Amino acid sequence: MAFCTEEVMGGRPDSTLLVYFSGVLGFSADLTGFLPARSYTSNLAALIYIQRLLFLEYALPAQGYPRLGIARRPRTGQIARLQNVRQEYLVLGSQSPFEELFSLLVFGRAIAGSETPAFLLKWSDDGQILSYRDDIAVHMEQFRRLPKVLLARAEALCEQLMYGWKPPCDLSSVKDDMANTTHEFSFVSHPKNGLAEAYFELTLKACTSQADSLSRKGRWNQKAIFDYLKKEEALRENLAGLMLMTCGGQPRSPDLLSVRVRNHRTSERGLYIYNGYMIYVTRSHKAKRSTNREFVVARFFPSQ
Repeated sequence: MAFCTEEVMGGRPDSTLLVYFSGVLGFSADLTGFLPARSYTSNLAALIYIQRLLFLEYALPAQGYPRLGIARRPRTGQIARLQNVRQEYLVLGSQSPFEELFSLLVFGRAIAGSETPAFLLKWSDDGQILSYRDDIAVHMEQFRRLPKVLLARAEALCEQLMYGWKPPCDLSSVKDDMANTTHEFSFVSHPKNGLAEAYFELTLKACTSQADSLSRKGRWNQKAIFDYLKKEEALRENLAGLMLMTCGGQPRSPDLLSVRVRNHRTSERGLYIYNGYMIYVTRSHKAKRSTNREFVVARFFPSQ
């Protein structure tokens, strides 16, 4: 905290150790130049984030520090104590290392918007090849085949994970209750589908299979289990690629990767069966924190 609360001397922020150290972080890795603004601002953001945590603990200690003579935060008057620290060190014009680093961050972001892009993509004259430098070139015909490749991989992985078991799958007869928000509920646990105990049969096949059995002589086969988990992770990666490219209206990665297969106590699932189709629903909005509104989008899986 001594560094965070160091007083600026002679009106020069670089007289403080933190601001001087932030300048050292501006050198490139080979020490032959300076980092561009888009790369340097992440260093400033890290310093600011750590200082915010330290100042919060400094103003309102979660526990006492007897050796330092600091008592635990009181149960009342916490906002007043926090405001005193904020106005002294964290606001514009406070002449503190935090204020200077925050001003540099805002200025760096403005400069980053006018810098040359970190990378440039180039199209061929016929518009069929997209290249990056001379290292990577993607032909549009190859790109269009990517969903088929991912689908073939997903089907192969699914067959391995199911140990060759192919139960009948008729989505038109699968029941689902989209309004049911009970914890752990999904269409798998719907009583009319009879799938709640289907994992027993899969477990039996996994433990009695001649190849890659998860159980051997009454004990778990650790190597086979780890291989099974790796295949399951690979299947989810392929499914994520298919969900991104084949369901229309590409979602943001955080929205896609947060889709749940079952309801949770704090959030609803994202996979549903609707009129014979499987769909996934994303609920998000970039401005949710300020507007308290979600943007809900339902995307349909292709029939295949």
